[in-house]
Amino acid sequence: ITGDEIPATLEAGRDLAKKEGLFVGMSSGAAMYVAMKKARELGAGKRIVVIFPDNGYKYLSTCLFDE
Repeated sequence: ITGDEIPATLEAGRDLAKKEGLFVGMSSGAAMYVAMKKARELGAGKRIVVIFPDNGYKYLSTCLFDE
């Protein structure tokens, strides 16, 4: 992940909370962002496994959940 991709990783974490009900942290948002990026590269019919390494509790007062 490059520096200019960080906002997209934060958005992926927010989307997991809003759309899927998964209260994950920044590392998990980054994992999901990379998984989605890889899925687009691989195309349809492939499986991607993602492990979310953290939860969102310690990020409640950060920019991850400022909306």
